[in-house]
Amino acid sequence: MSLDLDPRQRAMLEEMGIRLFWPEQEAPEVAAPLATPRAASVAAVAAPLARPVPSAPAAPRPVAAPALAEAALFGAGDPQPDFLLLLDPPTEEEERQGQPVLGDAGKLLDNMLAALGVNRRRRVYLACVPRSGVEGLEDALRQQVEQLRPKVILAMGRFAVQGLLQTGEPPGRLRGRAHDYRGVPVVVTYHPAYLLRNLADKGNAWADLCLAQALVA
Repeated sequence: MSLDLDPRQRAMLEEMGIRLFWPEQEAPEVAAPLATPRAASVAAVAAPLARPVPSAPAAPRPVAAPALAEAALFGAGDPQPDFLLLLDPPTEEEERQGQPVLGDAGKLLDNMLAALGVNRRRRVYLACVPRSGVEGLEDALRQQVEQLRPKVILAMGRFAVQGLLQTGEPPGRLRGRAHDYRGVPVVVTYHPAYLLRNLADKGNAWADLCLAQALVA
């Protein structure tokens, strides 16, 4: 429905805010509004009520392994030892069996420990420095010592001695006296495999064990 009004009447009604209905043939071209007030109000009310579509849970981000894992000390024994035996890197067979110092060298070590009244599973923990070198070794040693809290460290072999004491000196020049690692006394001696090739040094190794025993008492 439309009104047939003259121009003066139209102007008066528009001034009063009364909406005019234009005849179809006279209706001016007006761009369609983006949204009517009612449509906008309905959208504003409905929007908060819309339930969000649950998204798939994000995949967990991979956590990098700690640096210690690459330089962790391979070992076994009493978790509350008096003696921490730090040895040269293990062989592939020792790693496969999960036991440091096997074969004839292992038998010699067992006999040396038995002479002190201890063994691999009682009062002793055997740990080997990694074959990968000394990168990260200091952190691994520190954590190992803090965890085990041994009364004395027996460093056996060139790689173990030099890695622990941060020195280039061979074991033969460092044995016979007590050293220190973070408040724990250190006794330097030879690796059992070395003693099998150098029988004359077995007496020196026994003297080193006796020194370690005295430091524990």
